[in-house]
Amino acid sequence: MENKKLHIVSFDIPFPANYGGIVDVYYRIISLHSMGVKIHLHCFEYGRKEALELEKYCEKVTYYKRKRTLIDFFSFLPFIVKTRINKDLEQNLLKNNDPILFEGIHTSWYLNNSKIQERKTIVRAHNIEHDYYNGLAKSSKGLKKIFFLAEAMKLRRYEHQLTKASIVLCVKQSEIAYYKKINQNTFLLNSSFEQKKIDNEPTEKYILFHGNLSVSENEYAVIWLIENVFKTIQSIPIIIAGKDPSLKLKSLITQENIKLIESPDFETMKKIVKNARIHILYSDQNSGLKLKLLAALQTSGIVLVNSNMVQGTDLEKFCIIAEKGQEFVSQIINNIEIGLSDDSKKARQLIFETKWNVNQFNSELYKLI
Repeated sequence: MENKKLHIVSFDIPFPANYGGIVDVYYRIISLHSMGVKIHLHCFEYGRKEALELEKYCEKVTYYKRKRTLIDFFSFLPFIVKTRINKDLEQNLLKNNDPILFEGIHTSWYLNNSKIQERKTIVRAHNIEHDYYNGLAKSSKGLKKIFFLAEAMKLRRYEHQLTKASIVLCVKQSEIAYYKKINQNTFLLNSSFEQKKIDNEPTEKYILFHGNLSVSENEYAVIWLIENVFKTIQSIPIIIAGKDPSLKLKSLITQENIKLIESPDFETMKKIVKNARIHILYSDQNSGLKLKLLAALQTSGIVLVNSNMVQGTDLEKFCIIAEKGQEFVSQIINNIEIGLSDDSKKARQLIFETKWNVNQFNSELYKLI
């Protein structure tokens, strides 16, 4: 493969790779680096520290402060876009003619520059963002709800920006038709993640929910599970693990058999995920691809989900699907002693060696840059 050069503009610092879309960004960088791509990574900094780890895979890493002010809430631009406008970044992108990968619609404002429009520009669409924010609004109240609704409206209006990109890359098949209405050069690029071999070590008898607990979508999911599933299961250990749970969420976890692990480090989370007998995943919206689903499927644990978690993917055949609380309870009782069969493990391993092979689908991205 020839050495290619690429700017990647990331909406956040992609290390540690411990939540959603940032996992996709981090492991895509590693994959492209392994193919010889020379990457200049541009990161917005707002709460996460500069990461020396990224310099292993990038020729250069440049950080930009994400400035957020009260007036940004009242802009006609979406807040996630407005707060990522930075003149220094724009000038750095203009220093050469290398292709640019914009991670998320969040970073796409620079497509307004006529010089950048002459370049190969790729936007990675991590969600249909206005659907995602409308979903957040449904599970929120007060000022949060107003903000999410306003952001959804702004994002819907802003999406025409993607007509200026050379290519749009979706995270799942079911979103291609939507984005093709905006930009005909829309393709599927499956999410990047840490690719692991499924081992045959025995799992431990507990149920796991994991995710970034500071995100409204995940908090709502945990509350739904506590109220509709966990309260009727008193004898099986349950672990809820994730970043920055709210005081409200903590106050709801009162059962003796439920253990909350707050903001576990990478190794602790890895161990918890690997050893779980049953992974329980729930979402009230079907936007994007839930990367924690891929993490769960790369273990020897049973994966119990509602249909929103797998809609638009080809992964439902590797999961047990439930919708109502009692359906989840029944499936837990039926499977907690059995565990995953050897045939099911082999089927999962095969799909991760073929269709969900990170380097194989990033080789398609390599051809585009």
